[in-house]
Amino acid sequence: MTTLTSLLPERYESVEELGSSTLIVRDRERDERLLLRVLRPEDGARIRRELERVRGLDADPRLARILELGELEDGRAYYVQELVEGEDLFQWALARDASEVIAVWSQLLLALDCYHQLGLVPRGERPMSIRVVPSDDEHEPPRLRLVDPGGVIDEGSRELRAGQGL
Repeated sequence: MTTLTSLLPERYESVEELGSSTLIVRDRERDERLLLRVLRPEDGARIRRELERVRGLDADPRLARILELGELEDGRAYYVQELVEGEDLFQWALARDASEVIAVWSQLLLALDCYHQLGLVPRGERPMSIRVVPSDDEHEPPRLRLVDPGGVIDEGSRELRAGQGL
């Protein structure tokens, strides 16, 4: 049986398995820890199109950067993105006062606006992955990082009007 780690491109070394299709890898060329996700064959083409559309948003500091889109030897699509280590937004918010929570949640609105500027909205087909990371400046609020918007869809699409999106 072929393992996922045996199918990785040469430049990536598996560091930790987070699930059957998600790995933390080390990029040997950049000496950087990254997140590598393998897409299910039935979703690969659609998600790859979504990723290609949003890849240009990488300049926004609230969004995790998509670094590579590729295909494994077995034909499955994968993507590599920046590894964002931090606390889940919802867990983080439970232990904070309202002013802190509002400051970080406002960053989420700005992150989602990046997608809106491209005419996209979250699809809502899977939970968003949102992390809170400490600020480099102790006088600034923590930083929000949107790792995965849960899929995206065109604002005016039929699916959205039919109530299948957010």
